Order: sequence, then C-alpha cells, then structure tokens
Amino acid sequence: MDDIVGSLRKVRFTGDRPSATAEDVARPATVLLKHFVQGELLITESVAPELWGALQRVVVRLGLSPRAVEAFVYASPFVEAQCVGSSTAGCVVRFSSALVDLLTTNEFEFVVGHELGHFIFHHHDTAGEGNRENVERLILQRAREISVDRIGLLACKSLSSALGAMMKIASGLSERHIRLDMTTFLAQVQHAEASTALAYSTHPSILVRCRALLWFSMNEGFSRGLEFIDSPHLARIDQEISRELHRYVDKPASELIQAVREEVMLWSAAAAVVASGSFTKAKQERFGELFGAPLLEKVKTFLAETARTDLEYLVSQKLSDARNKFSVIAPEAFVREAATITETAASISAAQTIAASQESRPNTKSGSGPQS
Repeated sequence: MDDIVGSLRKVRFTGDRPSATAEDVARPATVLLKHFVQGELLITESVAPELWGALQRVVVRLGLSPRAVEAFVYASPFVEAQCVGSSTAGCVVRFSSALVDLLTTNEFEFVVGHELGHFIFHHHDTAGEGNRENVERLILQRAREISVDRIGLLACKSLSSALGAMMKIASGLSERHIRLDMTTFLAQVQHAEASTALAYSTHPSILVRCRALLWFSMNEGFSRGLEFIDSPHLARIDQEISRELHRYVDKPASELIQAVREEVMLWSAAAAVVASGSFTKAKQERFGELFGAPLLEKVKTFLAETARTDLEYLVSQKLSDARNKFSVIAPEAFVREAATITETAASISAAQTIAASQESRPNTKSGSGPQS
C-alpha cells in the first residue's frame, strides 16, 4: 500500500511545493470524528451503501488504509467538499448533500480522490490559512488543486467522469439541464482573462483545471499505470500548466508581489540616500539604473521638498509600511529577498562621486532635505 502512495506522490504538480512555514494540523481524525458525528451522516455500508462502495474503491485504488479514512455527508445547498485531519494519522472527508445529489457514482469517486489527494500530499497545514492577504500562499493553494485533481483522476479512472464532475460543479447543474460537451466547455477559456480578484482565490478556474487534467491524462502514467510515468513528459506538461495558471489566474498575484517588493526596494534605497547625507550624481545614476528615470525624479523631488526635521521620519515610515505590506502579502519572498534588498540599498550608498563639481550636496543636518 505504501508503494502505491509513494508512486502517487510522483505526480505532484511542480508548483505544489512544500510550504516553508507548514505546520501539521494537531487534531487527529478521532477528535474530528467526535465533532462531526453529532450532526452529520457517517457514510457506512448499511446506511449509504452506494457512497460507501465508491469510497472503498477509491481508498483501495489509492493504496490507503480503510481505517485511515472516515467520510460524512452534511446538509447544505452549496456544492462543496472538504478533507480535514492529521497529515499522518488519518483524515476525515466531508461532502455536502447538494454535491452528492449532483454527481454520478463515478463522478463522486473523482471528488473523493481529489479530497484524499490533500491527505496524500500532506496539504493539511495551518500557517497563513486565516490570512486572506497572503497572496503567496493562495498561489500555492491553487497549485495544490492541480496536484489533487490528478489523484482524483487516478481514483475514478475516467477522464470523462472527472471532467463531467468539474463541469457540474462549475455550473451546479445536472444532466437534466446540460450536455457534457467538454470541447465546447473548454473552448470558453478563449474568452477568459486574469483579473485582480483572482489573486485572492484559493482555487484556479475550473477551465484551467480541466485543461490541466486533460494534458495529464495523455501521460502514460494514467493510461498504463503509475510504473509507466513519463517524468520528462510530465515536466513539460507542468510547464504548460504553469504558463496557463500565470496567464489566466496567477498573473495579478505575481504582479502584486512584484509591486510590493519594488516598493520595499525603493524606500530602502531612499533611506540609504538619507543616511548618507548626499544624493550625488553617481548615486542618482545608480538609482536611475535600478528604478528608472520617472521614479528617480519623484524621489529627488520628495527629498528636496521635505523639511529636514521630517525627512528621516517620513522615509523610515514609508519603508516600514512597505516592509509590513510585503511580509503580509508574500512572507516567504520577504525573507528570501531580504539580503538582495539590503545589498541593493548598499550599492547606492557606495556609489562613487564622479566629479566634485557635479555633486549635489544635500545637508540633512541643516536646512531642507537632500537636493538634486
């Protein structure tokens, strides 16, 4: 069984990297059981034989111990599912009644596999989950959905059922109202474009997920078995999926992270200029190389027009605000980029004077702030 789980982990999407701040959920499945059993329906062979059969088939296909998985159905008009629990001791999967009513048995197997994929890949960590402004983590969560969709496909063993489940989940409609025309459905992506709102979404668009699953199904690891996984082919698929994620979902998030990074770089450089007491031509040229002429002019104006008594405080405050924003939006990048930001600011302070006659000599000890 462990060999199957180990092989399943080989299909992890490359964007689904372990979080540097991951913390395993402390509550074991037994504790969660006591909570859910009071108000939800435990899926058993005697009470819900069809659902129980689907659950057992998936558990066996994924090489998990039946004792490690418990499942519940809860009353809700919303189409949703959840996997909760320890990353090692076991897990609990929960399905809304609306989702169960919407899907066929094989489509339900896809969703079961998808949720158990979170258990297999140890996605149950708590760091940052309550912080909706952590854009970096939301990018990771979206990548995780690509990984677990693959487990769902391997669990149900049917591409049409997997895509059908996602089409129904996207629309909330059953076959009574729609035809499962995947070609037409996937063609909708031609009209899609990234938006800032998507930066704060925990899931990629259903269209991107469907296309990613279609490409994954072309790997021999799906058609012939996990022992035939074509790793180079899977790597190429992952590259294409990454491009689609960036184009349709992650681009606004990546741009937001880059913007706050550059804001920290800018005010770190400005703080270095103020600390040095001069904004020489050489330093201005270095500043312009790093940030461009328009920002150079804005900073020169800001430094020149700000009174000496306020200058150090205002620059320090702007730097502090920018650092706080960066650490919230992208905490891992904030730590990773700290040395680079410091080195960039130092490079401006160290810029040599080209010619004394060309220097600007702002004196932060008297009069106004640095002059150009």
